[in-house]
Amino acid sequence: MDSYNKAMRLTWLEARRFNPTAEVFISLTHHWQYSPADKYRAYPPRKLLDRMALYSSREGDYQWGVAYHPYPQSLLKPRTWEDSKATASFDTRFITPKNIEVLDAYLHQPQFLHHEKVRTVILSEQGFHTPDYSEASFQDKAAAIAYTWEKILPLDSVESFHYHRWVDHPMEGGLKVGLRTLPEAGQPHGKRKEPAFSVFSALETDTHTDVIEPYKKIIGINDWSEILIPADSIKN
Repeated sequence: MDSYNKAMRLTWLEARRFNPTAEVFISLTHHWQYSPADKYRAYPPRKLLDRMALYSSREGDYQWGVAYHPYPQSLLKPRTWEDSKATASFDTRFITPKNIEVLDAYLHQPQFLHHEKVRTVILSEQGFHTPDYSEASFQDKAAAIAYTWEKILPLDSVESFHYHRWVDHPMEGGLKVGLRTLPEAGQPHGKRKEPAFSVFSALETDTHTDVIEPYKKIIGINDWSEILIPADSIKN
């Protein structure tokens, strides 16, 4: 971690020579509070963030941010609103779209602020698996995209959302998280995964509200406000 921090700081210093607004980001998985069997090969994201804050306090702060990957609890199950181990607590096992507010709340703590502002979060890799190409799977994928977008919109720390992937890949361990199906003869970029493709295309456009409206029923809500976790209800 000491080497990693030095590399991040050096990268930031060099980038700032050419771009005065450049930031660097530590990339973390959705396994928030995780104790792996081999502690020398994997580290819990929460502890890594705590260590980054410690380096900033001891060695001088610089503008580092967080590149988080909030996949569902199981990469094979797109219905992230059912994640049982993604709770409204700093001690949660996972941070997924279901409790993404936990990450925002955690970074609002004083020790993480940069010049009294919350650090930038980019959701740089996440997607929702289509177990098969059935209509039910397509609907779950579309609902998951709509759900995630409505969860992150109120969070002022989240700057961007990078969907992974735009097309299914045959060499991704069986995951089919794309917005298009696997490539095939005559379809090098696959076919559109409807309705997920249309939902993603509509986000933040004039048709946003109308396009995502039907997915409330799949999620089991009447209003999008029901899925939000208030900051004051998160346990620390």
